[in-house]
Amino acid sequence: ETLRAAEVRGLVLDYDGTMVTTEARLSPPDPRLVAELERLLAADFPLAFATGRGGSIGTMLRQVLPEKFHPRVTIGYYNGGYLAPLSIDIEKQPPEAHKGLQGFHHVLAAHGELFSAAVPRCSTMQISIPSGSLRNFEAGMQAIRKLIAQHAQGVVRLIRSGHSLDIVPFDSGKGTVISRLRAALPDGGDVLSIGDSGDAQGNDYELFTASIGLSVGKVCHRPNHGWNLGLVERGGPAELLRILASLYLVAPGQAKIDVDALVNPDRKLPS
Repeated sequence: ETLRAAEVRGLVLDYDGTMVTTEARLSPPDPRLVAELERLLAADFPLAFATGRGGSIGTMLRQVLPEKFHPRVTIGYYNGGYLAPLSIDIEKQPPEAHKGLQGFHHVLAAHGELFSAAVPRCSTMQISIPSGSLRNFEAGMQAIRKLIAQHAQGVVRLIRSGHSLDIVPFDSGKGTVISRLRAALPDGGDVLSIGDSGDAQGNDYELFTASIGLSVGKVCHRPNHGWNLGLVERGGPAELLRILASLYLVAPGQAKIDVDALVNPDRKLPS
């Protein structure tokens, strides 16, 4: 009933595991997904992405979305640590380096025994640790949590995605992307967020808290956030396509959710 009543005025999407599968995260998204986004953008529907990635997602989206839409798409890079319109290439105009993050990278460098190879590099706003780069993933994750508690409590924090651990500034978060989108709405309304890592340690946990959230992957213990209404064996981009196709426009920049179609697992996907 919450979904039926929602007046959706904006959309925030995770990227890896949601727009693309984790295995194909370096490949372009499904053209059918791109077509759905173009349909919404053409109706002045606000769109944003909240991603753990840096400039690579901007490069990909500029290739698949028409240039006329680029200034109107907001990207929350580095798990919401840096927000910019898609029209800005942050690899050419990078954010200022976060000093606390740089300092914690020196702490990590002193614990090279946690890693199977070199300590992952530190970007300006994030330290991304691929899952396979730790000698023991679970033990390594717990060790890094302890190092943060000892050396950088309240300065940085650790979040987990489907393929990496990300260390980000403490005040970063995907919820900042929703706040930015909501602040630009003229008369309120609901923001729909969609991601795949909704569990308590996942990088979409906050994304679901701040809005109406739907998961195309993991859920959490909370009954009111991050529902997964699809088929487990489908998930990811295929489930995202079902959700986007269920959005029908009722006015410029405003949509409703066709809940009956969304909860029907046999609904035919758009061709």
